[in-house]
This record gives sequence, structure tokens and C-alpha cells, in this order.
Amino acid sequence: MRHAARQLPSWLIFDVRQDMRSWVLIVLLLCGCVQLPLPRIGETDLIGSYSNGDGFWPRSLELRADRTFSYHQLTDVIAQQKDGSMVFEGSWGVIGRWTFLPPDRIEMLPDGKPGRIEVFVRMHRGDQVAILEPDLFPDILKTWKPDGSLRYLKKQKPNKAPEPTPGPVTIRAEGAFEMSSSRKARLAPGPVVAHL
Repeated sequence: MRHAARQLPSWLIFDVRQDMRSWVLIVLLLCGCVQLPLPRIGETDLIGSYSNGDGFWPRSLELRADRTFSYHQLTDVIAQQKDGSMVFEGSWGVIGRWTFLPPDRIEMLPDGKPGRIEVFVRMHRGDQVAILEPDLFPDILKTWKPDGSLRYLKKQKPNKAPEPTPGPVTIRAEGAFEMSSSRKARLAPGPVVAHL
């Protein structure tokens, strides 16, 4: 009497269709035909100060929690006005209100001026926020790379508050004595304040 064939354990079954779908997805990702979705950005991630880091053409944007903003640019071109004053020619500043439009757009409405300013948000290095300005750089949405260039605004880390100096290290003017040549103690001079 012959025995019937035994069914193979399930882990030995090889489903070609399932495996092919995985390989097709991997190939498409590697060739760049498919883009993964952008990391989720929340409105609270956007609040803060941004700068392009350029010393000659500095641009800055501050997005506040109360949904107001200030957006400024200075130039290194200094011109003399008719009254003799010197100004940065081409500099500008805008204040107003901002709105986050998910997944990646910020719309800024300037106070007292018609129109709106649109900038776009990108995340890089996991938690770094970058602001792209297509009004200033029309091709930035297609060519942007997180390379540290001056063409986009980078979120600045908040300044760390200085730690207070412990009491025994702090020297107070009223406690600092100095011995003169006649061996009499006299008070050290107070701190000097320059008024400009």
C-alpha cells in the first residue's frame, strides 16, 4: 500500500506573484520613479527663526506661535540718500500673518500690502526644517538639496540662556579692595558703562 503525498509545510511554498511585487517596488524606488511621501510636518515644528546664513545678503524669517511673522532681507549695497544718510539699497522687510497649508506650504499675508507670499517647507536630516522661497529662486522646488547653500532658509536653534555665575565666583565692586602703596585699603573703581 502506497502512502499519499504529504503536503509541504507552508514556509516552503514560494509565491512568485508576491515576490515579484516586492522586487518591482524595490527597482522603482532605486531608479527614482517612485517618491516616498514627505515626512509629516506640524505647525508647531515651524515656529521659530530661520536664516540663510549669508553675511552679505542676509534673509531672515520669524514665524511666531500667535501666527504673525516678520520677513527681512538686507543687502550689502550701501547708497547715500539726498539727506546724507546711508541706507542698504534693495533691503526690504515685511510683517503680517501666516497660515500653514499642509502638507508643505506656508502662506504669508503682509499687513497693509496686497498679495501674498508663498514658501514651502522641507524636512531633512530627520528633524531639520528648511524653508524654500520660489519667489526669489524660481527653480528651488525642483533643484533643492539639503546642502547648506545660501538659497534656502534654515531653522536656527534657539539661543541657550546663559547660566548664572555662582555667587562665590562673582566679584562685586563693593567687596573688592585694593591695597595702595601706603598700605591703606581703598575701594576698587566701579564698572565703566560706555554710552554710544
